[in-house]
Amino acid sequence: MTFTLSTIPKINPAIASTIVEAEAVVVNPQKGKVNVFNPVGTFIWENIDGQQSLKMIVAAVCDEFAV
Repeated sequence: MTFTLSTIPKINPAIASTIVEAEAVVVNPQKGKVNVFNPVGTFIWENIDGQQSLKMIVAAVCDEFAV
């Protein structure tokens, strides 16, 4: 799969997630994996809503974290 800045990412509905103490905890039951994201990863995870393009998410990250 090829991604461009106009790609609009969408979270797989089979993935479970929650935010615990400002960190996203993401569970992929198909692979038996659990990931805990740092603040930047959590911010990105929260912005993958099926409506924003990668370009929009990158801009939001830059704004939020003064990059």
